[in-house]
Amino acid sequence: MLEIELCKGKGKAIIDKKFSDVVAGKVYYLSAGGYAIRRIKTNKKWKLILLHREIIDASDKDGNKTRFINGNKLDCRLENMEVK
Repeated sequence: MLEIELCKGKGKAIIDKKFSDVVAGKVYYLSAGGYAIRRIKTNKKWKLILLHREIIDASDKDGNKTRFINGNKLDCRLENMEVK
């Protein structure tokens, strides 16, 4: 288990250690909806990237929904996520 400190001291997200390379050097924020997110600029537009979607390698357009088994949206360990 690896804890990721969210920007501005807004809490910590949890991931499996094997995904440390996915988050290395990236800054995550707490969204209004309670998710760990980061922003990237593409073609002069800002895009939000959700940490749990990076972990499960899912696109926003795939139509799948992620359910957090323990209800904590900052717990992005594979054992806590169910994709439907």
